[in-house]
Amino acid sequence: MTDHDNAPTDSRPGLADLREVPGFTAALAIGVVVGLGFGLVIPIIPAFARSFGVGVFAATAIVSVFAGVRLVSNLAVGPLIDTIGMRRAVGWGALIVGASSLASAAAPTYWWFLFARGIGGFGSALFLGALVTLTLVTAPASLRGRAVGTIQSSFLIGSSFGPTVGGALAEPLGLRWPFVVYAAACGIAGLVAFSRLPGPEAPTEDDVLPDRSRNPFAGFGQLLRTRELIAALVMMAAVRWTLSGLRFSVVPLFAEDVLSLGPALLGIGLTVASVGQLLLVVPAGRLIDIRGRRPVGVIGFTTFAVVALGFVVLDGTWPFLVAMGAFGLVTGATNPLPAAIVGDVVSKDRAGRAVGVLNTAGDLGSVGGPLVLGALVEGFGFTSAFVTTAALLLAAAALAIRMRETMPATV
Repeated sequence: MTDHDNAPTDSRPGLADLREVPGFTAALAIGVVVGLGFGLVIPIIPAFARSFGVGVFAATAIVSVFAGVRLVSNLAVGPLIDTIGMRRAVGWGALIVGASSLASAAAPTYWWFLFARGIGGFGSALFLGALVTLTLVTAPASLRGRAVGTIQSSFLIGSSFGPTVGGALAEPLGLRWPFVVYAAACGIAGLVAFSRLPGPEAPTEDDVLPDRSRNPFAGFGQLLRTRELIAALVMMAAVRWTLSGLRFSVVPLFAEDVLSLGPALLGIGLTVASVGQLLLVVPAGRLIDIRGRRPVGVIGFTTFAVVALGFVVLDGTWPFLVAMGAFGLVTGATNPLPAAIVGDVVSKDRAGRAVGVLNTAGDLGSVGGPLVLGALVEGFGFTSAFVTTAALLLAAAALAIRMRETMPATV
């Protein structure tokens, strides 16, 4: 992202400087609105699926098809973002998700609902990939970590309050209405994107790689030969693996089977982790911008591994709650890092492709984590899941040690 990297900057710029980034305030609003809508439908999707008379497996498949389509779409939407521009990609992605949500609300059969959610997975890949790409391209290098952290927090804020609102809507109005509200939220986000986000800029010579090709998939091989990008991919996969596989899959079972905690205390623990993540994600972005990507990666992922291993020796309610708080904090500390590294090392004309690869790594972690860790728990017990996750996090820390510092010298 060479247009900003060599510009003179204040050595300690603050979050107020993000307001000067073109379209950043609009991107924040879009993140909150779409996050809120996403949170609205999450708690009622299985129940709505079962209203068609299907079993538990078919109901959970609705969740999986959304994630699965998003996973296989990430590599395709990266070149698409680079081709049509980030503003259009954010806008059309939001509108596609909105249309799929409206189709879900009108679904007469289970298969209609399944197909509609699959279309939403493609729209989600396009929307999220473009929003992250826009953030990386428009934010100065001196603010890149904070910009990523702030965008992530906007979506977290919306998705945190969404389930409460969605449940309140579904109770008196029925299970279809949250989908309608989600569609309206995505429609608003799409209109804001088209009207408020910055339009495409002609790339400069420094922004275009010498081997640029008409082939939309050209450049993937070159991207994957970069040591720093490989580190970012492993970091992204490790964070998502730990979130989906450990925090949302293994930890609830561990709390029930080993610690004998009920649903209420488990819910409190998960809330504590979410609050901790939300509290630290923006300060972590600032730390990444001031201290550098490499030291934050080494310390952050090493600490994350220690926290994961700490669950092995937990005994009692208060240690569990403290551990969940630490879990949330280290998640917030490491979450903005992979995208910031990608923004440092990838040229502007390949940003969409790189973010597509990054999101693919993350979704592989999200899908693979629950499956692998679930199998390990069944075969070898809970300790094996925590040890395996800690090993993956330590591998990310080791790659951070081996990579060069990517933060521009002018920051």
